[in-house]
Amino acid sequence: MATPHNPLPDAAVAAFARGDMLAAIQAIRKAGPIDLASAKRAIEAHARELAAQQTHKPRQSGNAHASNQESNARQASRAHAPSSMLGQRTPTVVAGDAPGSMRWLLAVLILLAAAAVLDLL
Repeated sequence: MATPHNPLPDAAVAAFARGDMLAAIQAIRKAGPIDLASAKRAIEAHARELAAQQTHKPRQSGNAHASNQESNARQASRAHAPSSMLGQRTPTVVAGDAPGSMRWLLAVLILLAAAAVLDLL
């Protein structure tokens, strides 16, 4: 249920807890007239709020089941969260990329420089 502290509908919160960001955004959009970008921002704000609560929340050793559920929800949200939300950036080089795919440009520049030098002589 949407509350002032948590403006997201229950379906969106449940989908986010499962790690299904797309379903969470769809649930927000079904709940009211909201555009896609605003729904995405609402989910990201919810993720930041949960992260802040987790960092400031003292550990309770007596309730291992609840702690395990929180850990599972946190791992699921990280698995489906965009890299911008996690403070990571997308790698620019991936294993298997061909090295030196721009070597032709270097060869062209060398040929142009050689032509310019020969033109001056």
